[in-house]
Amino acid sequence: MLLFLLLFCIIKYSSQECGIAITSNFTNKIHFPWIAEIFSKVNKTETGNDKRLCGSTIISAFYAITASHCFQEKNSDYKRSFDEVYLLANIIDLKQIDETYRIELKEVIIHPKWNVKNSKYEGDITLLQFKDNLSFNENIQPICLSYEGIEKIPLGKVISFIDLEKDDPGYYNHHYDKIHNYAQLFEMSIRSECTVSQPRFNEIATNKTFCAGGSGPCLETGTSGSGMVVEKNGRFYLRGIVSASFIDFTGCDNYTYTLFTDVLKYKDWIERIIFEI
Repeated sequence: MLLFLLLFCIIKYSSQECGIAITSNFTNKIHFPWIAEIFSKVNKTETGNDKRLCGSTIISAFYAITASHCFQEKNSDYKRSFDEVYLLANIIDLKQIDETYRIELKEVIIHPKWNVKNSKYEGDITLLQFKDNLSFNENIQPICLSYEGIEKIPLGKVISFIDLEKDDPGYYNHHYDKIHNYAQLFEMSIRSECTVSQPRFNEIATNKTFCAGGSGPCLETGTSGSGMVVEKNGRFYLRGIVSASFIDFTGCDNYTYTLFTDVLKYKDWIERIIFEI
């Protein structure tokens, strides 16, 4: 009986439509229906809005996935609880947020290897369980999870927003052609040599992380927890999670790398949790 239920869950999970980007009828922009931004119920922006904390990626009707440091930062004893945040999916424009797809959480499951006292970014992966199961439609769909062959795809894509309400909006004007209130797709080459060309990555990298970039773009605060996806046969598959980068007082350096949690290395942990339901 247990085997039957497990097989049923796997079949139901894998047969769900996933990883299909669509074009918005309202903006004519590409819409990525698996994106769910994390907002704080406690922290506010200067304009009084709920502060956007991180990105996350919907992986099933029950869960989204993000970075652990979005809920407990390095060298901090403070840990955000599930009732301090909510998710918003189907965001087309950050300036015109519709809370129709507001998602409340039931539990935040931080990977047991996440250690805030250690400089290494092992276990920087967290599952967010929804309070109520999602009903999928054209506006909200999961990303595809597949572990066969996608590690060979050399070009990854990070889909995220650049926040309009940063403390220094002029900073982004300096580093980007324009401030994006629509979700943007940043292409990044997946690389293995970042710890050689930039040795400081040895301080934070593990055998369960990988690097991307080195020739732009620069990903900063606000993109943490967002998914790196790869495209295969017209579908997008989750490859990594934005974890860490080095930003000095001069700001964003397009020639630095970004560290990603390697989702493929956490396959067993993810499946063990999502198939418990």
